[in-house]
Amino acid sequence: MEQWLSSAYATSKSTQPLSRTLDPDELDPDDPAAPSPPTADEISLFSEQLLDALCYQVEEEVSGGGDLSKSSIQLSLASVVWLLLSGDVIPTLRPISVRLLSTPGCTKCLEPGCARRQCPGNTLRVLSNGIVKLELVHFKMEGRRNQPIRMQLPPDLSTLISFYLERVRPALVRGGDPGNFLLTTAGRPFSEGSMSSFFKKIQADYGAPWQEPRPYLQFRHGYATNSYESLVERLRVSAPEVLKPRAAAMGHTTKTHVNSYVQGLHSIHTAAAVKEAAQRRKQAQQRVHAGEQEVWGAETDGAEEEGEEEESDWVESEEGEEEQEEEEGEWEEEEEGEEEEEEAL
Repeated sequence: MEQWLSSAYATSKSTQPLSRTLDPDELDPDDPAAPSPPTADEISLFSEQLLDALCYQVEEEVSGGGDLSKSSIQLSLASVVWLLLSGDVIPTLRPISVRLLSTPGCTKCLEPGCARRQCPGNTLRVLSNGIVKLELVHFKMEGRRNQPIRMQLPPDLSTLISFYLERVRPALVRGGDPGNFLLTTAGRPFSEGSMSSFFKKIQADYGAPWQEPRPYLQFRHGYATNSYESLVERLRVSAPEVLKPRAAAMGHTTKTHVNSYVQGLHSIHTAAAVKEAAQRRKQAQQRVHAGEQEVWGAETDGAEEEGEEEESDWVESEEGEEEQEEEEGEWEEEEEGEEEEEEAL
């Protein structure tokens, strides 16, 4: 009985809770017949599929000198929503943060129940270099956080959002402008339900390479899982060979070295997972836009060299401090020797 109870407790921590919102024909997530979540490669492939289709349609319509068609407007809106929520280009943002984003120049907060004085709300700005910057005041965060979330979007996503602001969003406005960055095809701000439905509709209408449309919560789990699995795989291959001699010198095994002596292990894994996802996205973009990515890669290489120069300067300053400490130690030893001589006299 005790063995069964311990097994049931261990199983309860790793299984999904029963959902009361499941349709009668929908499978439980723990059912063996349930479809597997989309992989990182499938998500990147679908993103490239959306962007390629959008570029092809817009180039044809712009070359003809006409306005954007209804299908191009819908595809542009779908591409922006997909890239903000799918976790392919950036870590998956919460839908509430995306729905409350305001357009550049909007001075009012779009949160209906906001009681803060002169609250700017969730803002979107286009910097002088074309990069889009998000500043999120209203968001759902574990624990207490008083500071807003600030992030700069990658160049390709910034270009898409700038195109959406200039050519697509004006065509979506009906009557008065509500100030929301994202508008439905009817010209209204997205609600939680309409955002969820539209996210599934994107997958169904544009041929996502998985069996059925998935909610954005699965993509949040998928982003964290895929990036963490790739990190663990790299550690599994390279860590034992690198860490084994160091652990042996300290007198313990590699497992003890990592689990018991490394501090901030979770933060290290989180930072590496985000970096891994960014590198994977960069490689996918290089296959499609080789010329543009060479220029962008040169800029990032220059930033890395500056970081290495700063690190070398820091090492040199640290060595200088160590030399100064050694000189002070020698001076103290000389003083102690003079005191001993005085006492002897």
